[in-house]
Amino acid sequence: LSKDKAYIDNIIKNNAEKASYYANRTLRKVQKKVGFPERIR
Repeated sequence: LSKDKAYIDNIIKNNAEKASYYANRTLRKVQKKVGFPERIR
């Protein structure tokens, strides 16, 4: 596992992208519920 750095880097990159997507989606929902204006979201 430690010999295949490209594979590990790819997994980390893909999971970071997924985490960012879900975090942004959650943040937008919270901002909408709180009542932030559209331009801030």
